[in-house]
Amino acid sequence: MKYPKLTYTETDNWKLIEDFEIDGYIIPKGFITDLASVPSWLWSIMPPFGKWMVAAIIHDYLYQNGIYNRKQCDKELYKYCIYYNTPIYLGLIIYLTVRLFGKKKY
Repeated sequence: MKYPKLTYTETDNWKLIEDFEIDGYIIPKGFITDLASVPSWLWSIMPPFGKWMVAAIIHDYLYQNGIYNRKQCDKELYKYCIYYNTPIYLGLIIYLTVRLFGKKKY
């Protein structure tokens, strides 16, 4: 499994320090992501990074660039959660949360 190289930014986000390529997606160096958009008060239960980190980066990239409609972007999130060994129940929680609350970010 491939993992991107990231650096933390001054604006509480993360930036790719080199291109990240997976399954035909090329996320360019310099891309900014918040990883999983989890409020900081929930980080002790669900941090923005973990097995789902790559899925969150791909999802942010797809959302920001309008590559697919919102529903397909969210399906890709779930697909990569499972690919990166996020437990199925947690992948479903992440997917359903994004389906419910992701509209304002899309």
